[in-house]
Amino acid sequence: MSMSGFKQRLRSREVLSGYVAAIPSAVSVQAMAAAGADWIVLDQEHAPIGPESLHAMITATAGTSCAPIVRVPKHDEAWVKPALDSGAEGICFPHVSTAEPAAHCVSLVHYPPRGQRGIYCRRKRHRRTSACHWSAFRTDIDPITTRRAADYRCHRSSRSTGVIACTSPIGL
Repeated sequence: MSMSGFKQRLRSREVLSGYVAAIPSAVSVQAMAAAGADWIVLDQEHAPIGPESLHAMITATAGTSCAPIVRVPKHDEAWVKPALDSGAEGICFPHVSTAEPAAHCVSLVHYPPRGQRGIYCRRKRHRRTSACHWSAFRTDIDPITTRRAADYRCHRSSRSTGVIACTSPIGL
């Protein structure tokens, strides 16, 4: 399922079901996704899920309609970027109680100008640097490359979702 499809289902108030995965096991995630879960929260806040396990767990949802959502332990780009770069379709931010941290969390999942997320592109062996990387920061290069990076940013921003977990009465 593309995130835009997941977002549409959320916006239409469709009842979606899913699981919270706290065991760092790609096999268990694959079983839940194949069983028909609409989403799986991969809980890095309460479980010992490291970057390698997280990537494998996200990859285990491939070929299913299950959206992998990562619950990060902090509102920090050091946790958010690797999750999104590994293929997470959304980020769950815990312990948000006011509008200011909520706005910060949302900015972490979107590219500029709406947010502050950086672009990640894998390098090809025959090139020293990626066109996506440079076109995000330079405008004096080939306009086709710049347009491709802009298209990539728009496409990925439309797929990313921030889920805010309000844990105090103040936030309500």
